[in-house]
Amino acid sequence: ERITGRSYEKLVDSLVFKPLGGRAQFGNPGTDTVPQPFGHTRGRGNQPRIVDPRDADYVVPPVIVAAGDASMTLMDYAKFLQVHLRGLRGVDGLLKAATIRDLHAPIAPVDTGTKYGAGWGVGITRDGFETHGHSGSAGAYIAIAPIQPVRDFAVAILTNIGGDNDVFP
Repeated sequence: ERITGRSYEKLVDSLVFKPLGGRAQFGNPGTDTVPQPFGHTRGRGNQPRIVDPRDADYVVPPVIVAAGDASMTLMDYAKFLQVHLRGLRGVDGLLKAATIRDLHAPIAPVDTGTKYGAGWGVGITRDGFETHGHSGSAGAYIAIAPIQPVRDFAVAILTNIGGDNDVFP
């Protein structure tokens, strides 16, 4: 922001989403000018509970906004994943394939079976395929994206109820 004189949000939108033909919305999607579904969590008795988008417990703190406070349409997210899938398959696009591979290159182990790059976990599935995955949640929404370059496969799973117990199984 100091170097360009532009906010992080404007930079991400202009350098990532506009070239993809889309746009990002920053902040809780429930506060967008276009009505969006509110997020949910599990409450008493495991019942879904609506989360007010202004609830301070579900607002991403400023210190980690750059790590996960952007929302986009499913189509825009699909385009974003396609850039990563193609790059992992060696095809240049919005970013050079080498740049995508650098972003996915494991830096530090998370556990014995998963390594972690710049936002992407890298592991091997039970059937032997290398899988690059990202998941993110501020508690009331969750996004999961596995990519398997050898299979030329990527999928986005998005829901407005947060919590590992709802999505990962």
